[in-house]
This record gives sequence, C-alpha cells and structure tokens, in this order.
Amino acid sequence: TLDAFKDAAFVASRTLLVPIWTMGEISGEQLGPVLDAVKGGVGIAGCHGGMCDSFRTQTEWQWMTGSQWVAHPGNDGVKYTVEINRNNPSPITDGLDDFEVSSEQY
Repeated sequence: TLDAFKDAAFVASRTLLVPIWTMGEISGEQLGPVLDAVKGGVGIAGCHGGMCDSFRTQTEWQWMTGSQWVAHPGNDGVKYTVEINRNNPSPITDGLDDFEVSSEQY
C-alpha cells in the first residue's frame, strides 16, 4: 500500500526506493515524504511503467523521475538488438553476446 510512504522517518531511513506501481493515484500525504527523502539523498530506481507511469496526475513525481511514460517507440512487438558495451566491462555482462528481443512479449 502507498500508505507506507506516509511514514516520513521510515522513508527517509531507506537507502533505495524501488516503487512498482502502474497508473495509480498517490495523495500529497503519501508523495511528500518520498519527494523529501529523494531530495535528501535516498536513491530511487525503477523501470518501465512501474515507476514512470505510476502517477500520471502528479507532476512532481514526473519531475522527480525525470520522465513520463508515453509509449513504446514503434508500439508493441518491435524487434531491437541489445548491444553489450564492451568498452565498459562488468561482471553483469561478462560472457553475454548482443541479442535481439521483441518488446512487450507477455
């Protein structure tokens, strides 16, 4: 529940917030502590609609995340190649080759 965000001390004591909420509503009472915590240095991470399509009516949320979900380029089912950056090695990508995916395969 988003009511967990109402506890400003709890939210501010976190290291990282990873919201996963799509197309919902968040009250000012829930949003305020999150904005304050992030301004104070708490990290925020997320992906896709789980963070940037969370609260469409809250401009401050969109400013904080730096984006607003609109659509997939070319819409659903577009094939694209994920290219592994070999100039910046990482244990996460060691041994991976470039690969093709199709967006939004549910």
